[in-house]
Amino acid sequence: RPLALPAMAPTGDAQGAGAKQAEAQRNEQQPQQPEAPEQVWADWQAVFDLLTPRLKSTHGFPEPVLRNTRNNQVEGIPILILDAHSNFEVVFASRGMQACTGWKREAIVGKHGIDFLRLKPDAMHDTLNRKFWGEIEAMKTKLASLGVAATAPRPITELVVSTMGNGLPFWNLMDVVPVDRSVDGSSTRCRYLACILLCLEAPVPRAIFHEGAIDVALATSLVETARADFSYARRHPVGPWTPNPPAAEEALPTEATYLQAAETVRRELVHIHEDAQEGDHYVPKLGWASVEAFQAMSTLGRVASKVQEEILAAWHATDEDLACIVADPSGVDCPIVFASEGFEELTGYKRGWALGRNCRFLQPNSQRTNMAVNRNEFRRLRDFCKSKDSKSNNFMLSLLLNERADGRHFWNILYMQHIHSSGEDAGTGKSLIFGVLTSSAVQKDALDMLVLQELGGPGSGDKALQMLRERLRKREERFVEPTKQKLLDLMADVSLAWVREAGRSIANFWERGLFVPRVGVGAALEFSGLFPHLVDAYSALLQEQLCLTEDALNGLRGNKDMKAICVVSDPLGMDCPVVFLSRAFQETTGYDAAFGLGRNCRFLQPSTPGMNEAVNGEELAAIRYFSGLRGQAALTAPPHVALLLNQKRTGERFWNLAHLNHVLVNGRHYILATYMHLSGVPMPALIKDAFSSEAVLHHDEAQLLDFNQNLGGFCYGLRQELRARVTAASAKERQPSSTDDDAKAPGSRVADMVAHSVQALRGYMQSCQNTMPPETPETLSNSLAERFDASSWTKSLEELTHTSQMYGLFLRETTGAQSGGVRLLSGSPRCAASLADPAVEDCPLVYVSAEFEVLTGHTRQMSIGKNCKFLQPKDTNMNILLNRGELERVRDFCSKPHQEGLRHTTLLVNVERDGYPFWNFLVLEHVVAEGRKYILGVQTRVEFEIARLSELLAMDSDGILELDRLRRGLKQKEGLLMERGPTVLMEDAIAAWLISYPKYFELPVFEAGGPGFRRPGVSVELNAKSDLPRIFPDAVEEGVRHFHLSFKGDDVQAGRDDNRVTGLTGQLFALRLAELMMSGEKRRFDILRAGIKFTVVTPPSFVSAFAELHKVLKQCRYEIDCWMLDCQGAGVQQVRDAWKAMSKAVRAGDAASLGLWAVSRQARDAIASMPGAERISVASLEIHPGQELEPMKYQLLQDLRSQSVEIEAYGIFGPKLSLLGSRSIQQQASGLNMDPAMLLMKWAEAQDYISVVPQLRMGASVVSEDDALVRSSKGSGVSSSMAVASASQDAQPVSVHRNFVREYQNARSAQECASCLEVALGIENGGSTYQRDRASLSRSNSPQSTKEATTDGPP
Repeated sequence: RPLALPAMAPTGDAQGAGAKQAEAQRNEQQPQQPEAPEQVWADWQAVFDLLTPRLKSTHGFPEPVLRNTRNNQVEGIPILILDAHSNFEVVFASRGMQACTGWKREAIVGKHGIDFLRLKPDAMHDTLNRKFWGEIEAMKTKLASLGVAATAPRPITELVVSTMGNGLPFWNLMDVVPVDRSVDGSSTRCRYLACILLCLEAPVPRAIFHEGAIDVALATSLVETARADFSYARRHPVGPWTPNPPAAEEALPTEATYLQAAETVRRELVHIHEDAQEGDHYVPKLGWASVEAFQAMSTLGRVASKVQEEILAAWHATDEDLACIVADPSGVDCPIVFASEGFEELTGYKRGWALGRNCRFLQPNSQRTNMAVNRNEFRRLRDFCKSKDSKSNNFMLSLLLNERADGRHFWNILYMQHIHSSGEDAGTGKSLIFGVLTSSAVQKDALDMLVLQELGGPGSGDKALQMLRERLRKREERFVEPTKQKLLDLMADVSLAWVREAGRSIANFWERGLFVPRVGVGAALEFSGLFPHLVDAYSALLQEQLCLTEDALNGLRGNKDMKAICVVSDPLGMDCPVVFLSRAFQETTGYDAAFGLGRNCRFLQPSTPGMNEAVNGEELAAIRYFSGLRGQAALTAPPHVALLLNQKRTGERFWNLAHLNHVLVNGRHYILATYMHLSGVPMPALIKDAFSSEAVLHHDEAQLLDFNQNLGGFCYGLRQELRARVTAASAKERQPSSTDDDAKAPGSRVADMVAHSVQALRGYMQSCQNTMPPETPETLSNSLAERFDASSWTKSLEELTHTSQMYGLFLRETTGAQSGGVRLLSGSPRCAASLADPAVEDCPLVYVSAEFEVLTGHTRQMSIGKNCKFLQPKDTNMNILLNRGELERVRDFCSKPHQEGLRHTTLLVNVERDGYPFWNFLVLEHVVAEGRKYILGVQTRVEFEIARLSELLAMDSDGILELDRLRRGLKQKEGLLMERGPTVLMEDAIAAWLISYPKYFELPVFEAGGPGFRRPGVSVELNAKSDLPRIFPDAVEEGVRHFHLSFKGDDVQAGRDDNRVTGLTGQLFALRLAELMMSGEKRRFDILRAGIKFTVVTPPSFVSAFAELHKVLKQCRYEIDCWMLDCQGAGVQQVRDAWKAMSKAVRAGDAASLGLWAVSRQARDAIASMPGAERISVASLEIHPGQELEPMKYQLLQDLRSQSVEIEAYGIFGPKLSLLGSRSIQQQASGLNMDPAMLLMKWAEAQDYISVVPQLRMGASVVSEDDALVRSSKGSGVSSSMAVASASQDAQPVSVHRNFVREYQNARSAQECASCLEVALGIENGGSTYQRDRASLSRSNSPQSTKEATTDGPP
């Protein structure tokens, strides 16, 4: 219905004469019975008679509605009557009033006035409706004071936003009519105020009318637009369409009725609302009138006055690469009226979509991020747009965090300026706002880090951002002759000063305690592409210092050589930033160009306090002096040789012999540094890596510092020797008497220096072995880390083989010890071993097997010396809920007095290094090796029924209870551990637990597609145009674990016409999918991925797009359960070619099975005739209740079932979801207390079909408002049912999860639902041949739910 009035339609709607006649007959046969006299206000009939002419002519209500209103029926008009003689008390409220607004009549009658319709909150009401309410009050005053012969005031009509009985706002066309009548022809007069309501069924956006997020300006713009549309629709009536134009005497009326105008407004409001939501921002297209007015000016150049033409020319406003817009501040919601091609390229938003909207859509979709980062700039922007005196406030600069259409953030340097459509004076003509958007990469990493800091809580991030913006604001006045490049230069200049002042509060500017701000990005960009020129100009120097051959030099020129380590720095830039890193440098040190470029290279210095100053201090001072040389002194200075102790990103240390040279490239001064890695030098534990040094420093700081001082003294002498060699070589080269015999091959002198340095360092390290600090309990774990590959550990492990039953069992499941570890017979390891030392504080690990590294992702260097709690989930809430009791028991076991052979078993939820959770069956045992007491741990990765186990990770109350039940069952079987082994024991315990597995944990499962083929009975279909960030997480929260990813509609047709569209569409879909998966940590559906299955559906023309989707899913560790070929419109050869490529994907392990979507006999036969083709495991058909199956399709279904092919049904809701709107189906569903969509899915289950549906309920949303859990604040992106509110020890599981699955499993049986549905559709006895003969079909794929008796739901 267009309006919220039962049985009401605008009079302008074309209705057939037969329909009208039938309606009249029904009304005559079944006349409306009036309400009992005692329940109807006595004067109602008389007042209604006075209102009837207005209701008929002005409003346009049809006769049946007027009759219902007169008899006070529910299908009547919403009307309120206020009595002027009793202070305008409500004396009558029609039944239609209660039906449309929800206000109960007993709660309305007797109230003074109609304030209950006021919009909440009051601030919004006063803004939007104050004028109208004031007019009503004036009318009431005038009506109450009228004389006997006075004329009543004129009616007042206005479109307002009112409040329903449930508190929600609604669009209300209110007509307030004064009624003045005499009583029985006497001079006594009764005066009333009649309020006639038209409730428009148009959306009222929560984004602007919700109490928590009120945007008064936007709300005012939207309401004023609707009111203007109503006035226009009244003045421009449109009659029903006829094939012949009307005659002159049949001209259209001069004014439309209220119903006609209201329907026009309703359609416009719906149209505005359809695409107005962009993330958390409501951006309706309200300014199209301003766009049309601007386009009438033809070009941007005609808008500007002569004064501003020069500025626009400087910007090159017609260039495609300039992202510029023009906005109309006088228009509704300050809409964009012009956008350049560069704007499209920068933001990804098409101009046709952006025009007419406020530019809010560029703000980050997350309201939380937007307010945290941009809130302080909004007031400046609004004040500038509203400013009238554009002479004193002509332009402004702002730094904003914006978001592209694809969801990627960028930092926007926004330039805005007032311009005018005509007139020499800025005070005349139409004022517009010209804006330029410039994406800045300057300090992007640092700014992004500030965003993360600010999202963690207001603090230093906000202060640092404000400081940067304040500096940019101060430079506004001096910003003249604006260009895009000058904007970027200004940002770079401002950033340098900002880094000096605020940089130390930015985490991204620190590396292992060293302050290395990234201040030289601009210098790095400027040097980009110049390194080959440097190699050509200084090839002899590079060959000498790096000992390069001609081939190696050519490899360095293209930065492909893996041995030549060199760095280029800019001594003229702030902090002497690195502008080039060779590939060999990145491989050797672990620092890639993304990190190193733009920073000073002191990130290579040792991080241990005191070590760098003691060993490298003198050398660093010499390097700073050399780098500070300028002009001719720099260019004539000989190379500087530096011997340094450096540190890799992993913490490992190495000796580095560096040569520093001043060079000229394209006339600019740079420093070229070449590094020679001194391999073969023994590195004692004291200085080998950062972890060992810090452990020793904690134990005996004085002794370590003493060692470093001695090492620094030795290095000082060695450096003097090296410099003397360089000086002597340079002097000899300058002597004219030098002969060819004295010349050496390129690099020979440097090679001699390297050999001399290695020999000297090796001798020193060997001579000071006796001065190393003694081993202590505190450093034991670190010293063991040095030894765990040594022969002593082999002896210890051999001893454990004979003394520890558990370690012997571990070896029996493997092939035996090998180089400090063990390996499995086949496949990736599921068992690993480790040793921990309980005598050392925090019980650190002292040994881990090779399988431990593979199983957890943590290397030995990362693990040794640490307590194994690094395997626990990083999410404190998750760890508390899933592991709390078990962790306490593990700590108790480790703290017990040593008792050899004492054993403890537990099941833990651990995480790999990348955060992926896994089930760890842990067995701990007290052991003795070489007379020392340890705790042996054997970790077994559980991979049996992993999909069902993943349901326990949802952290709901039912999952926690089931996890406790599983652990109790495992505890009862631990006596069989030595007999069966950990893997078999765990599988037995899970199998016993699954006997009572809750049915409300999963949907009915189909198992006919092949060995190990298990598919949930309901799948949600997703495509590139779906609202993925909402639909997918909400469906997972409802319990759905199966999803179809498909290409639909225009994309498929475009892909058939142009192969380039195929690749682009696949990439865009993959990007949206990747963005969704990356947000998984916020909604916490990533921990359930072991149980989530994806089916990919592609037409033949989109087979290549599968690789893009597979790449994303594989990186996020999701599995593709099936790849289906969409056969609609495909030829036989297309099917064969596509199936051949799909078969290769299955053999490569990219998909588990193959299927046909919209299966046909031709496609099935084409595949059957292919030699060596993969079998069809799944087939999908468009089937819905009441559909007559053709004999060929019926036979095809029989053939597929006989071949154990799983059948999927899509389109079960009927064409265009028509069955969901069927009254008979809705009534049957209501009688069964279920949603109509679920009734249809139950029908599919009864036919042994898997349902593929676009939504889970009749409403548009996958999760209905009534069933959704209480969610966190808008924009946080955290699902309340899978996230826990508190990180304290009192964290509680969420109470409910899998609402849809619960409802589905607790509903009536599938057969009963199918019978009810057949009755609703009238096909109980007249069904199709297939339906009548369905019982005769042999079905081996019946879901478990149809085999088991219906049981009570969960407690």
